[in-house]
Amino acid sequence: MLTSNESIKNSKSRLLRLSSEDKVLGTKGRFTIDLISSGGLIDNIKGYVVHSIQAPNVFDNIPYYANTLSVVKQTGLIQYDIAIPTSYYFIDDLVTVLQTAINAAIAPDTVAVTKSGVAPTQKFAFEFTGDDYELKSSSTIASRLGLTADLTITAGTPTALQSIPNLIGETELYVHSRVLAPNNLIEGTGSFSVVDKLDLDKPYGTMCYSSFNSDTTHYKKYFPFESLKTLRTVRLTIRNRTGQILTLPDNFDLSIMLMLFYK
Repeated sequence: MLTSNESIKNSKSRLLRLSSEDKVLGTKGRFTIDLISSGGLIDNIKGYVVHSIQAPNVFDNIPYYANTLSVVKQTGLIQYDIAIPTSYYFIDDLVTVLQTAINAAIAPDTVAVTKSGVAPTQKFAFEFTGDDYELKSSSTIASRLGLTADLTITAGTPTALQSIPNLIGETELYVHSRVLAPNNLIEGTGSFSVVDKLDLDKPYGTMCYSSFNSDTTHYKKYFPFESLKTLRTVRLTIRNRTGQILTLPDNFDLSIMLMLFYK
């Protein structure tokens, strides 16, 4: 029977690399990897340490779950739910895309989308013609634009949103796996199977690497503690801090390296 962390760390060990390149099923956001047993190693796991994680920061700052703007024409209370193409935008690019998408939806009325204020604290501003319009804070894109409360805009009056836009994008990547880490993370909304977290602290389009400086904080044990674990098949899911699945483009990959301790 294993009685302490030290008894695991004094065990035989070997590195295991799990990568989306080796998936046999799924997408680049949720995938399954099959492992071949090496002399029974995979069938006799006592525990593991997360050695390292690497993944590219190529996630949209206007993603599929936060790309809809709801505007309500005040005459007749007609609501338009306008989908903005998902992508990674800078503020000037998003000004153009917003204006094009809204004008296509509300024609023959029009809108001019501009920037209000002085950089770097500029806000999005809207000026409608043809009718008054209300921008709904329930829009999935609201916080990205800086829309913090419902805002009615009088026709012909340029009106800035309440806050600066939040186009930072994803800042954290969580690797989930029920096989490796059942209910390992606890927070206010429940328990989740998080193996570890990678900070997306590099600019869009570059690779992010973990910088774990203490294997003690990344040590995992299984319950019941004396039981050995089989890792013939591992399913990994990549999520952001709110639980949304992050899917990598087909030509990018995530990998996680584990130090396995085995019998």
